[in-house]
Amino acid sequence: SLEGIEQIKCEYRRVKGGFNVSVSFSYWDNYAIVNAYKTQDTSALNDRQLELYNKYIEILNEVTSPSNPDCKNELAIHDYLVKNISYVEQENGIYNAYNALINHTAVCSGYTECFKTFMDMLGIENTTISGTAGNELHIWNAVKLDGEWYQVDVTWDDPVGASTSYIDHSYFNVTDTDMAVDHSWDTDAANQIKAAGTKYSYANYAGLIQVNSQKEFNSLLNSFVKNKTKHFELASNTTIDIKSGFNTLNTALSYSYKNVSRNGQMIYIINITY
Repeated sequence: SLEGIEQIKCEYRRVKGGFNVSVSFSYWDNYAIVNAYKTQDTSALNDRQLELYNKYIEILNEVTSPSNPDCKNELAIHDYLVKNISYVEQENGIYNAYNALINHTAVCSGYTECFKTFMDMLGIENTTISGTAGNELHIWNAVKLDGEWYQVDVTWDDPVGASTSYIDHSYFNVTDTDMAVDHSWDTDAANQIKAAGTKYSYANYAGLIQVNSQKEFNSLLNSFVKNKTKHFELASNTTIDIKSGFNTLNTALSYSYKNVSRNGQMIYIINITY
């Protein structure tokens, strides 16, 4: 295999006496940049790669620290990418990390290359997963923390039209089982990892509030509204009727929410406008 391959395109045409085959491929800048970082030698980088390298270093210094646990650095990188890149529909030049970090727009491969490069620079074991999602070809990441694998889809935490008031973590450190709800990949591939870790799931790592009954939710919601809280997340092992909870309030407001099933429990993400 070739390190850093971004995409390969093969074309063949039948000609007299056989076939004419044309193969073209492009590389991520990942391999050259990570090698430069590890050797502290940037002499082999071209101008574009050097500009990108300097941007990676700037971001690492801004949001991570060698003294942080791996998951804290991983989460900081995830949040930086979601906050600073906008997902755009496919057009020329948005497939790579350069466009993602320098021009702030990308499709899935741009997000994935950025995340992988940061993980490599941070010394966090990782890989990429290619498959389909939303009926389209897709690529995302996986990380290994304390000997267990987790899947991460930064792109799907930053969909078109995503809110800028908060950062979604629905696809941060999830299991194969949860990712398979709306993603598909070759689970039988010889080099395919098995992601079953839960210790560093977002709900566990961020310490989301656990709600065990509708009554608990209603009381919690009432206190949040009194404090004019605009965004909060919680986890529950039972079904919570969000609409019913808001109906108990006597306050003029509007709200939106979404819920996702993760690690056998439901995660609720709630936004309130006063």
